[in-house]
Amino acid sequence: MRILPFATISRRSTVTRLHLMTSFNGIYAFMESYDASKQAGELVMRLEKLEPLHTGKKGTRSPMN
Repeated sequence: MRILPFATISRRSTVTRLHLMTSFNGIYAFMESYDASKQAGELVMRLEKLEPLHTGKKGTRSPMN
């Protein structure tokens, strides 16, 4: 399993980071958001809901394989 940084979005004092996580099941999205104006970048919200973005079926060709 690998976690790849994909995008960082800064809006006022809130920073949102989107990561892609690859595993043998496919590719998943992982998002975290925190308030950068607070000391030590206190974590405000962390969404760990993993949503499958690609699920390949056996015997089919896909650009991800």
